[in-house]
Amino acid sequence: EIAEVTGVQTCALPISRWELDQERDASHSERAVRLRETRRAVQASVGPALIVVLGDKFGRPQLPGSIDAPTFEAILVELAKQGRTGERLANGYVKDTNTVPPVYKLQRIDNLLPDFLDALDSKRREQAEHTWRTEHVAPMLEDLKVALSAMQQQGSLSQAEADRYLQPTTMQDALQGVLHDAATGRGKKAIRTLLVNRCFTQINAGDPLATEYLDMKSNGVQDAQAAIALERLKSTLKAAIPPENVLDFSIPWAPEGLDVKMERHQVYLSQMGDKVTEVAAKVQIGRAHV
Repeated sequence: EIAEVTGVQTCALPISRWELDQERDASHSERAVRLRETRRAVQASVGPALIVVLGDKFGRPQLPGSIDAPTFEAILVELAKQGRTGERLANGYVKDTNTVPPVYKLQRIDNLLPDFLDALDSKRREQAEHTWRTEHVAPMLEDLKVALSAMQQQGSLSQAEADRYLQPTTMQDALQGVLHDAATGRGKKAIRTLLVNRCFTQINAGDPLATEYLDMKSNGVQDAQAAIALERLKSTLKAAIPPENVLDFSIPWAPEGLDVKMERHQVYLSQMGDKVTEVAAKVQIGRAHV
């Protein structure tokens, strides 16, 4: 990125960048960095703090970096009841008793797959990355979904707690940023946040680019559970944001999803830009008078 901006060509930059990204991925530190930067942005902004744009796609859940000890142990018990070993989860998380209360933390990837940080053999590294995604992340996520769903239905876990463990990183960013803004805003509302809620009508899940805008299962069917989780998140966000800072748009579906050549979509983009500017200006003025 620096080279693109400055025009400077260097062979050291890609190596340094690879080392940073691979180490970050191995230690699962990206999520903490993102949340910290979101919080910093909310605290430091003198005007609008966040512009959250949501569509029809929830996104792929990610493994939680930590799970409180009683919940994690209850998850393993629930999996055993359902005839699932939970072996991947048991091996993938280690108990950290240094925290109060204790938690189970997701292990570094290279602790499980040393080749993940192999800087000399790209094939071995790529194979380790593939193995991590398919043989570790996928089964662990499936086990978490099964156990958390059962615990929620039994009443031993709230819906909010179950959702928290299965939210994509981007959605966690949005939720934590909005809630932090609300905690410091008048009337406990996120007065410096703008929410743009864009929904398509008459979506054709069979269009080639549908997966870019919808949560789809491997069999080509829309993921109804992800759609429900997205609606719950939207409701939570809207409850924390003043109504005048929520912009709802409904536009027709096109074979290419959002098609800038389509007149209705051009109008939507223009209106969204105008309204965001308008609301942002009001937020700026309101902030100046606080």
